[in-house]
Amino acid sequence: DGSSETFEISPGSSFPYTVNVTGEITFTYTVQDAAGNTAQCSATVTITEGDPCDNDTIAPEVECPADLEVEMVDGVAEWDFTDPTVTDNCDDNPIGTLTIEYPDGSSESFDLDPGATFSYNTNSEGTATFTVTVSDESGNVSECVTIITIVDVVSTGDIPSVEAFTIYPSLTEDFVSLSVVYNEATASTLRIFDGQGKLVKSQVFTKTSKINETLDITAFKAGIYYIQLLVDGQYMTQRITKM
Repeated sequence: DGSSETFEISPGSSFPYTVNVTGEITFTYTVQDAAGNTAQCSATVTITEGDPCDNDTIAPEVECPADLEVEMVDGVAEWDFTDPTVTDNCDDNPIGTLTIEYPDGSSESFDLDPGATFSYNTNSEGTATFTVTVSDESGNVSECVTIITIVDVVSTGDIPSVEAFTIYPSLTEDFVSLSVVYNEATASTLRIFDGQGKLVKSQVFTKTSKINETLDITAFKAGIYYIQLLVDGQYMTQRITKM
């Protein structure tokens, strides 16, 4: 950059130097003896722009889809999973693997196909763990996980604290009326699942002896839905059809 500086040195000594520009740096050494005789020598250091990927220590970036709760319908839970996209500061094509551990203890692995969506299913309740592992050409590794929670949508039958649970009409294109009567003040949760068992709506009710609600399903796609009333770990289910 045109600047210069001068130091006194001791023969054999070494010193670190740092610059933030490219180009040539000239080191000129001048020595003088007691009689005033002098001698010089020079060394030139050439600074070039290095490749930051030569010593890459930055892991790829990957973000898995959000955790999902899926209900079993007729003994089977089905859901979609979109392989996440991966970015890396140096490697245009990081290697990725998707490993799935199912509730029954079985597992399988696939090569990652970023952006592609695949369907999965199981007939076991519990959790399915989707683990995505990616690595770049420098060996840096990243990982993300999505947890799929699978529960049975089939009604457990009557709930002692519920005197009545009514949904009307069962065939509609916009609204359904919900009526629940309890034997005593009770807290509960209402959940709506689509025909594939995917949770699409959830609402919590504090302790009450009666619920009268109008549910707006206008934005739902046409198809079959299951409305589940959950009370103290037990649940009852009603089925409706959105036209």
